[in-house]
Amino acid sequence: MNFFTIQGKIPTPPSSFFKRASAAIALLIVLAMISFWHCRSAEAEDGLVKPPPSGEKGQPGPILTEAVMCEALSGYTPENPAVVFSVARQRVFCFTAFDPVPQKTIIYHKWYRRDVLTATVKLQLNPPRWVTFSNMQLRESDKGPWQVKITDADGRAFRILRYSITD
Repeated sequence: MNFFTIQGKIPTPPSSFFKRASAAIALLIVLAMISFWHCRSAEAEDGLVKPPPSGEKGQPGPILTEAVMCEALSGYTPENPAVVFSVARQRVFCFTAFDPVPQKTIIYHKWYRRDVLTATVKLQLNPPRWVTFSNMQLRESDKGPWQVKITDADGRAFRILRYSITD
């Protein structure tokens, strides 16, 4: 007796089954694409550049041109931008550049660990353009997800930078 021999005819599903299955797969693909684009638009709402807030008397505020998390700075230039940092690096920087800066403006770098505010750094921008940064010393207990929210004095977000600390 051969265990691999199939006796008799194997029943095949009717062709309407394949038509329904194909339609179901196409619907799943469309739903996945809609979900992806919805997530991307939600990400754009809280993680990417927003229109600049207005300053005093309706004057346009500063425009954020660059914001990155990086391992170091060299002459006000970010080095090794990343989203994952080793605790062995001992320090991580949040670098921001604004151009133009129409008037003296206060911004904040708000550092969050697992959605809990751990530090707020007040920074002043000066005309006509300005780069600034804040940094955090890394400890073993800092491992996990982090974010820095870059805001104006009224709390309106320019951008949110997300990153993680690992071994």
